[in-house]
Amino acid sequence: MRRWPSLGVAAIAVAALLAACGGEEQGGTPTATPAATAAGTAAPIGTATARATPKATATPQSTPQAMATPTPTPTAAAARLGKLAFARQGDIRVLDLDSGQERRLTTDAGAQAPRWSPDGQWVAFYEVQTLDLWVVGADGSGATQVAQSAAGGATWAPNDNRLAYADAEGAVTVVDVESGQRQQVLAPGKQVGRFAWFPDGRRLVLEVSEWAEQGSPGSGPPRGQGLWLVNADGTGLTELRSVFVPNSADLGTISPDGRWLTLWEGMASASLRADGLPLRTMPATGGEAQEVAAATLLKPGFVVWSPEADRLAVVEGAGRQVWANRQIVVMRPDGSDRRILSDAGRADLSPAWSPDGRRLAFASVEALPLNTPYQQAEAIVLRRRIWSVNADSSDKRQLTNDIAYADQFPQWSADGSHIMFVRQPTDAAGLGGEEAAPVEIWLMRADGTDQRAVATGLSESWYGYYGVVDWNQVLDWHR
Repeated sequence: MRRWPSLGVAAIAVAALLAACGGEEQGGTPTATPAATAAGTAAPIGTATARATPKATATPQSTPQAMATPTPTPTAAAARLGKLAFARQGDIRVLDLDSGQERRLTTDAGAQAPRWSPDGQWVAFYEVQTLDLWVVGADGSGATQVAQSAAGGATWAPNDNRLAYADAEGAVTVVDVESGQRQQVLAPGKQVGRFAWFPDGRRLVLEVSEWAEQGSPGSGPPRGQGLWLVNADGTGLTELRSVFVPNSADLGTISPDGRWLTLWEGMASASLRADGLPLRTMPATGGEAQEVAAATLLKPGFVVWSPEADRLAVVEGAGRQVWANRQIVVMRPDGSDRRILSDAGRADLSPAWSPDGRRLAFASVEALPLNTPYQQAEAIVLRRRIWSVNADSSDKRQLTNDIAYADQFPQWSADGSHIMFVRQPTDAAGLGGEEAAPVEIWLMRADGTDQRAVATGLSESWYGYYGVVDWNQVLDWHR
């Protein structure tokens, strides 16, 4: 499932160099070539606006028109590492990891959170200031505004080029970026939290808050919160689970086979939620929810399904301070057959399954007590390293160990031969936790050899929120 961001994400800034790759190719001035509007009852989106770069003040035209279709990007027959989309100095760029060729897709320093379409022909992104949602072809053509202030987030369908997004009024809409056709699947008037596509692309599950008849979103605490199922054509709205105040239900993930949902349930207190809630699983079509972990943080990457959907990797531990009380546990969807992968005295994060489901890569550092002073806790973040381990907890290996860098967010290549990871210089501590620090993206073989930088000059807070940075907001790897 591809989703990003719920609310604003820090803009990416810092002067850039590209290391260990070829030259940069400009995308040029993208021209929006109107495509024929698909037949149907759903209304098309607004005009595809031809422009060199998206502007925060862009206003949709009154004449409906289909989105432009980008020129297909050739794919080398021998390519196996794919393409990386990222933001440097606030502009979206695409790097072909096999050829080393980089292309700049936008030029106004106002873009963030790139996200690939399933076929690799489109990149969706947000305006930094307005959270307007845009798409642009991977070759730099067809830049088009999809929606104004898609503040509720957006996510690509898993098997075609449709985007689902939620606006500030609570409406959820599905847009086909090639035909321009759109379909509202949830009317405005509710508050939508997380939402996700089922693997078949036919349905979505939504996290929805409801108010009493005299209330409205933002007018006070909600009457209740629940998970709802809806077809992608807007029919079949069905409630899966209801939770009433003072409790809340927060959507987690859908299993790759579409059979299971993960969710968090607990007190609807922002402070308590920041320290983690019990994790539950339930049948994706409705039924009883069962607790499988006493506490996990409500953050991306803390609950990860195996490729075959037969196991979950969960980062367990209460408290928002991720330098303490954190272990990776592999379990069955019902919580059985638990295997703790973490060693005692470690704080492990970001589990990532290999494509064959046999190994996991993760970031690890020595653990500290919860009450550790911030200066000391900030320093420990800079000692994170990438490790890998078998899913049965055997054959644990440390893969990186360069004291000049902190290493995080491992991801596997499609064939399992390589691991990509994020690096930040250890001298970033002098900038302060909330300030932007240099970011580099590196590749290595799955055994830790042949480590090399593929992109430099990015920036992001090195410390994030109590030691957690959502790197999904910074880069996206199409494999």
